[in-house]
Amino acid sequence: MPQLPRSSGRSPDGGAEKRVGHDAVEDWRGAPGGGVSQRRDYLGEFGIGKTRMAPEGTAAGIGNQDVMPGRSLARTLHHSWGGFGYPYPYFQGNCGDIDLIGRRKPQNHWRAAVSGVSPVEMLVERPTLPGTEQVAVRWGYFDELASWTWVVEPGRDGEEIGRTTLGTVGAPAALRLVPDVTDLTTSRDDLAHVLVEVTDSHGRLVPDATLEVMFQVDGAGELAAVGNGNPHHVDSFRQPRRHTWRGQALAILRPAKRPGRVTLTASAPGLRPAALTLTVGQQ
Repeated sequence: MPQLPRSSGRSPDGGAEKRVGHDAVEDWRGAPGGGVSQRRDYLGEFGIGKTRMAPEGTAAGIGNQDVMPGRSLARTLHHSWGGFGYPYPYFQGNCGDIDLIGRRKPQNHWRAAVSGVSPVEMLVERPTLPGTEQVAVRWGYFDELASWTWVVEPGRDGEEIGRTTLGTVGAPAALRLVPDVTDLTTSRDDLAHVLVEVTDSHGRLVPDATLEVMFQVDGAGELAAVGNGNPHHVDSFRQPRRHTWRGQALAILRPAKRPGRVTLTASAPGLRPAALTLTVGQQ
């Protein structure tokens, strides 16, 4: 199993802050697999997966959330921080492995490394104010980004098991559109999910960019919906605009009932716009 950075070596199951003994996981022959209560984020149970900011030392005081007294302390903290109804403007659970627009969240990277699906996963915990720390209780996890630079330890017995690099990106410079399909048909059930990314001048994703993106659709299609993974930014899913969250947003195109071409244009103040054209063929 891989060596993990500090910020990715914690279990998301039940929100407990645990150090993972990879040798024990690998040698535990009775482990049939793992379960995920909510694979994808959803609307409702507002903010139960929110990353809490607490006084430094809170996590150590909770201890193991799987046993008493840690379980009762975690429950008390969970309810004191909002429980199953975190205050407005939270509008989604924010507890899934995948966010509302289909992007992987930190706990999914953790799970991929521990299960052996990926040899190396590397994310960095977002810094907190002095005297505070991130605390994950119940269905919460840690606010982490694939950003900055980190040294990956070599593999077992000096054999490299994987390699990844985190680099410092530049300022937001442009938008990029990444569709999940290359063409459409005239079926109204045929959709194109277009990922909108904020990039720097070298084409690298700016992972913490929060910018309002405007959308325009021309030709044989329409804008069916927009969204992002932000659990507490309440906005319309139908208006031709959306703020990015962690540098990304989503636009969904629905084709017209006639063949042709549909073009999506995304723009944001101060950034180079992006355009995408898809062919709409007869069903």
